[in-house]
Amino acid sequence: MRHLFPIFFFTSLSFGAHAQNSKAHIEAYNEHGCQPLTTEFSLEGADENVVWTINGRTLKGNYQRIEFKEAGVYNVSATYVKNGQKVTVTEERLVEVYPNPHPNFEVNASENLLEATPTIGSNYAWYMADGTKIDNESYQLQLSNLSPGEYVIMMEETNSLGCSQKSAPQAVAVLASNN
Repeated sequence: MRHLFPIFFFTSLSFGAHAQNSKAHIEAYNEHGCQPLTTEFSLEGADENVVWTINGRTLKGNYQRIEFKEAGVYNVSATYVKNGQKVTVTEERLVEVYPNPHPNFEVNASENLLEATPTIGSNYAWYMADGTKIDNESYQLQLSNLSPGEYVIMMEETNSLGCSQKSAPQAVAVLASNN
């Protein structure tokens, strides 16, 4: 029995020391996506208020949401109090911000044709102003199936990174049917 007690006591001390020396670490959620990208940071293992320095800004609170407009490697620091002492954790985090497309289209009224400048890897969708999708997935839209009149049309471009953007609405006059 005398031999078991010191082993049990030593194991307990070892576990307690490990728990006290464990470092907090920065968690980041949503570190890659389309522009602008909102990334959330939290500090795991800290139990008191945290002061953050992210992208040159100082913020307070256990969780932070930061909007990034450009990709890059950012220094993220979190300072917290543990056992009455200030502790700072600093990490470099790679934040990948993907560019949005810049959709725009031209109107060729004589041919009842709308045409965007094609971008490699992009997909296109055409919409009426009320949100009704026109069945066409090309960078060109032939308006021959529409009755003569004025329409407000938008084009949405989705690039190969999955980022989408809609063009400004444009008024388009459909003259005569090409049928």
